[in-house]
Amino acid sequence: MLNTRDGWAQAYGPDGSLILRTTDGGQHWKNVTPSVVPPQFQYNIETCEFATTKTAWATINTNAWILLMTTNGGKSWARVGPSFRYFSDASNVRFVDDHFGVAQVGDGGLGSIYYSFYQTLDGGTSWTPLAVTSPNSISDGPGTVHLSSYNGDQMAYYPRKTFIVAYGESGDFAPNGYIRLSISKDFGKSWRQLHLPVPDALRNEYTEPLVPVFFAEHHGILPIEIFTQNDISRTFHELLFYRTTDGGETWSVGGMVAIGKNGMASEDCDVISAEDIVVRNGGVLNLSHDAGKTWRQITPNIDLGLEDPKSRRDMVRMNFADADHGWMIICDYNTSWPYDDYWFYRTKDGGKKWAEVPVMTSK
Repeated sequence: MLNTRDGWAQAYGPDGSLILRTTDGGQHWKNVTPSVVPPQFQYNIETCEFATTKTAWATINTNAWILLMTTNGGKSWARVGPSFRYFSDASNVRFVDDHFGVAQVGDGGLGSIYYSFYQTLDGGTSWTPLAVTSPNSISDGPGTVHLSSYNGDQMAYYPRKTFIVAYGESGDFAPNGYIRLSISKDFGKSWRQLHLPVPDALRNEYTEPLVPVFFAEHHGILPIEIFTQNDISRTFHELLFYRTTDGGETWSVGGMVAIGKNGMASEDCDVISAEDIVVRNGGVLNLSHDAGKTWRQITPNIDLGLEDPKSRRDMVRMNFADADHGWMIICDYNTSWPYDDYWFYRTKDGGKKWAEVPVMTSK
């Protein structure tokens, strides 16, 4: 959901993959699946990127990969040349406004990940590779940054010209006692190393970052998972938040919230704005409206599952447009075995009360 009314969805139905668009907050969805896809390939819409209320892409495998783009909300789709491989499960596209967007491509294996970045200044029509220099001596060619997926390293581009690398400790023998960052303000030509202090009570714990999220040029939030580990397992404890108001030059501890022992999935934490955060922890939601300094825990009127062994449900998607308006997809794994049932909910009061929204589609 891009705001309280406009959103996109990729779904699956009896006739194959669907691309849907809503303009009324999810009450009604219009089927805007590209008609240029031959019927025998309807199931082969692999990935979609939804950039703005009008702009989206779809990657389709028709025995050869093709890339389709719409700039009018799905009314029409045009085939575009895939100048790089950013429309995949290992990539994402983020638009800051209707013109400026960033594509991040991840590719790797055996504990390594290689990031490449591209930017557009014309709403996605054309893209330019960013010739970023790696903060370490290892890369996979010009413009590629090599990091450790085994350790849980994360990287982000934005504000403009700024790259931020947050390093994890999953593969380390002992925790560092601080959060290690690399930051560049000149496309990676020079890097500055930052050591962010952690609260005293967490000095002997391991850390693993989530992707830093920025809002406008200066305000950003960096979530960090805190855990203990031994040779065979790890146990998670808190989600620690750092905040910047100067584009990543300096960071301060915003606060922390308890999380489940199995850690966080990406859909369990939604950084809504520079102030508003919602974290799902088992059957409850934790909300902060001051960048993580203070938290309020609420128990929704619906079963979120996961931590309750008697529950057959689990939250698989959560997306808030602002502090009050959010949407959630709940999966019930056993109601119609061997198929799963999915339920679509909406809240207008910050997550306390959720109402089921029947998914109505039209051509």
